[in-house]
Amino acid sequence: MKCFVEPTGSDRISFRLVLPILVAILAAPSNHQAEGLAAPPNADANGKKTASLDVSRYTVDVEARKIRGVFGNASGLTFRPESRSLFLVINSPTRMVEIDLQGTVKRSIRLAGFEDTEGVAYLGQDRFGILDERRRHLCVVHVEKTTRSIKFSDLKRVEKTAPPEQGGWYLLVDPKPTPNVGLEGLSFDKKNRRFFIVKEKNPRKFFHVNLGPNPDSVPMITEPWKKSRLKSLRQKDLSGVHFHSATRQLLVMSHESRNIVQCSLDGRPVSRLSLDVGSAGLKRAIPQAEGITMDDRQVLYVLSEPNLFYVFKPPPAETNK
Repeated sequence: MKCFVEPTGSDRISFRLVLPILVAILAAPSNHQAEGLAAPPNADANGKKTASLDVSRYTVDVEARKIRGVFGNASGLTFRPESRSLFLVINSPTRMVEIDLQGTVKRSIRLAGFEDTEGVAYLGQDRFGILDERRRHLCVVHVEKTTRSIKFSDLKRVEKTAPPEQGGWYLLVDPKPTPNVGLEGLSFDKKNRRFFIVKEKNPRKFFHVNLGPNPDSVPMITEPWKKSRLKSLRQKDLSGVHFHSATRQLLVMSHESRNIVQCSLDGRPVSRLSLDVGSAGLKRAIPQAEGITMDDRQVLYVLSEPNLFYVFKPPPAETNK
């Protein structure tokens, strides 16, 4: 008994019309490619390419410039687009310092009652996140043009309640104390209202602090990366982190390994920039890189303790011939 029925003439015509559609469907790329993996930029609905980033192609433009007026312990770094300036924090004495994009000090803000300020991130609307390493706190403060001092005692503790809409607050991130190798790097995803925090080592950790979809949400603290994912970065310690919103990728920095790893949000490496001598045009290795940020033009800024300032730029955009 035959199981195959010979198609009629009209069936043959229909099959020839459908076959190219079937082939196109089977050949179409999957949309389930892991986020952040190295791949050509996607196109949006209008056919425009989405943003791309490759830190391995960056070269140094400003190398080891001393920040005059900052004498030691400069750590985290963040960019404020409204003023086109950078803010850094110093852990001893505890201060926040505003500098221009060339590393010149514009003002200094006293952080009274803070203990060991490390990472810093700009949240928008004159609000900043600051890490206090020794206390394992994430603090949020309000900094206006005229602000010259911020008191820790004025901040409200947040634990099982939503952060206040106005005023400053703080939150315990890591319950396990690890003196001097604790919370180091901080960045903020404004669209999704979440912080990215890295702990230096012993052990290395990566935290999310999600503020939730609205002002009434209680913050949620998670550790989304397993040990194997942290190991895949091949970094001895974690000294800084920056969230690149255009590509939704992270730049994770290590001062001991002297590199910056560009990776997906789930921790898979995409690209790598060495901060060692001879790489990216560096005449000397960056000694202790602890602050990292990027401006709205994709210029990369690195801060090395005690007070060295570096600027890295991407290759010139290719022009159509």
